[in-house]
Amino acid sequence: MTRKGRRLTLIASAVGVLCVAAGLVLFAMRDNIVFFYGPSELADKAPALKVQEVRDKLAEARAQQQAVQGAMTMLSPAE
Repeated sequence: MTRKGRRLTLIASAVGVLCVAAGLVLFAMRDNIVFFYGPSELADKAPALKVQEVRDKLAEARAQQQAVQGAMTMLSPAE
């Protein structure tokens, strides 16, 4: 067998092994694969965010942004 033939055999067998592996994974997950969740399913699965948690996160982000802007103005050369 020539070098080209061995390479082609190796590539073809690698593709075959990958196809078998993908098939086994899909077969094992056949009941768990969902391509679309309805709004009611998302509402049931998604964690409920409280308004206060969102406000706290926004306040932290604003404070961090102001700290960075303050540091930037301190580092800029005086005019």
